[in-house]
Amino acid sequence: MVEKSIDYLARNIESTFLGMKLMFGDNMTLTEKIVVSMTLFSGFLLTVLYYPKGTLLGFIVGLFLVTTFVHGIPFSYRELRIRRIQKAYRHNVVFLDDEIRDMTSIKPNTAELDTHIPRHLATNEESYVNYREALNVLKERLTPYIGGGVRSEISVKEDLERFRSVINTASFKMNDVFSCTDYQVNPNTETWLNEHVPEVIRSATSKLDFLKETLDVLMKERMAIKSGVEGEESVREYLKDFEDMLLPLYGTRFQAEKGTVENDALLFTETGIYSLEIKNIGASGDKTIRITKDGLWYEKFKSSDWKRSERDAIFDQVNRHTALTETLIREKFGRESKYMVKSLIVIPNKNLKIENESSFHIIRPSQIVSLIREMDVVLTHDECVAVSDFVKSKDIGQARYEHLDALAYVKKIVETYESLQRDCEFLKRTFIIQETYVERVTQNNLHELLRLKYLNCDNARSVI
Repeated sequence: MVEKSIDYLARNIESTFLGMKLMFGDNMTLTEKIVVSMTLFSGFLLTVLYYPKGTLLGFIVGLFLVTTFVHGIPFSYRELRIRRIQKAYRHNVVFLDDEIRDMTSIKPNTAELDTHIPRHLATNEESYVNYREALNVLKERLTPYIGGGVRSEISVKEDLERFRSVINTASFKMNDVFSCTDYQVNPNTETWLNEHVPEVIRSATSKLDFLKETLDVLMKERMAIKSGVEGEESVREYLKDFEDMLLPLYGTRFQAEKGTVENDALLFTETGIYSLEIKNIGASGDKTIRITKDGLWYEKFKSSDWKRSERDAIFDQVNRHTALTETLIREKFGRESKYMVKSLIVIPNKNLKIENESSFHIIRPSQIVSLIREMDVVLTHDECVAVSDFVKSKDIGQARYEHLDALAYVKKIVETYESLQRDCEFLKRTFIIQETYVERVTQNNLHELLRLKYLNCDNARSVI
């Protein structure tokens, strides 16, 4: 009696551990695990019910029922799921010929990309406006695809990773179907896939690489112009409340014997005439600059050592602008010292630390007015107006340089992005063809194929 009881419990324990092993593996879905849990519990109740009788019949009935519940129900449920999936795939295969015909009519454009970088002549301010308009177009056109996350070129570039995933999957699907000797694709389908899908994959890859490069170019050139123009705008904004006293002229350009001269700003005040050279140094990072007594520039970041900088040329530029502007004014109003032009180097970036040992005035915008007021009065208001009007009459307009035509460039970026979107939608639609139009799937052995897959047999290679 004792031996029978031990044997009986041992078999139940073995059956229980088998069911638990299935539960904790990757072979079962959550629903199946719930079913197994319920059957294990039912088996335990049956064991409790029949064991006390201590009869051979109780042993046989208990063992049979526990085995049936623990193993029969979950696997019966699995067979039912396999048959449902089989039916769904049969349904898909029926419409694949129509799917192929539809896709043939919507095959994306795989023409060569226009990689020309559009450029135009514009002033720095005009180019800055062009970049702002371009960024607005980028946000407006791509928001439907990306959502509210379009803030700059960076957010668009980050979004491109989803396209890379689709392209990689499409490439894998092609290799998975055509390199697997166990499965034979329908010949007509194989011809169509081989003819069109690789071509679209190559086109999509080319567009993806093009977008990454163009977004990098757009961001780099936009930041270069953005730093300078925004620095000048910040100075203008600060001086707006003092324009009656300072009589400012911005971006004035005139012809001199040694070429043209363009001042970022000229201030005509009763304490003299000032030429402002605005340099938004270090606008993109936390930096320290040091200018020695002999005019050498050094710079460093927090974790770096001092390095020589090539910004010494700023002093040459300042001296040239000051001298030629002063020459122009003195030729008209005389060589009195009151018409001498003083230079100020203004750095708007508040994150930049400045250690200045030179004789040049290197200041923040907020220091301009206080510095000017410390000087002695040398001109009358009428003289300031007269000199200002004279310089204004010599203005030939701001210089135009070759800039990236950001608006045209962004339109090209958007068109390529939308074309890439269509490419990837096309590739996604080929997934179902590549996964379902396999001869094994369309024949009677689908049941066996799915059973192998759902039992996670390592020797089965499924393309589903």
